[in-house]
Amino acid sequence: GVISAVERLSLDEPIHRLVLVGPDSATDRALMSLALANVIARSFGQPVALLDADLQHGELTNLLGAGDMAGLSECLSGQLPADTALLDLPDSRMPRELDGMTAPEGMVRFIGAGIDRSRNILRMRSSLDRVLDGLAGRYVVIINGPQIPGPVPTSQMLSLADTTLMVVTEGRTRLTDARLAGDALRSFASGPSGVVVLRG
Repeated sequence: GVISAVERLSLDEPIHRLVLVGPDSATDRALMSLALANVIARSFGQPVALLDADLQHGELTNLLGAGDMAGLSECLSGQLPADTALLDLPDSRMPRELDGMTAPEGMVRFIGAGIDRSRNILRMRSSLDRVLDGLAGRYVVIINGPQIPGPVPTSQMLSLADTTLMVVTEGRTRLTDARLAGDALRSFASGPSGVVVLRG
């Protein structure tokens, strides 16, 4: 259902960069990012690069057991090219919620949040376009974005997205937080955006 909604949002234009953000629920957002990456790769035969740009929490990175590996932070600081940072998804770490949805081996590659997150958190605004250019043309890029509003800069990330999804959780996301996040989306998102409501 989410994939169909994203296709409608794209207005018949191909989506190359999809960003997921939210006012809370870093765990739910990380799982949704991982699920979308696998479903897009599996259903459309498109290689996917999945990035964990939630440098504050790194929930997706932790979920995949890559907390001690260089990743996006090191790419942002220029220490590591994006194509070198890409990892294969570890089958052993795939959550049971994705049973039956996982893509064929090698179709989803992953860049974790990295090690040196706090020093590079502010480089997101100035360096993310360089990182994404390193992946352009070869992958559909899905970005597990940060909490908005929050300490991780999101303005450039949202402006570079073809489509942005805000993930909220029924019964957990406060209405005031959702409104603030919606205001941030309206201010910075350049492409179409939508809301995914997960049942708590």
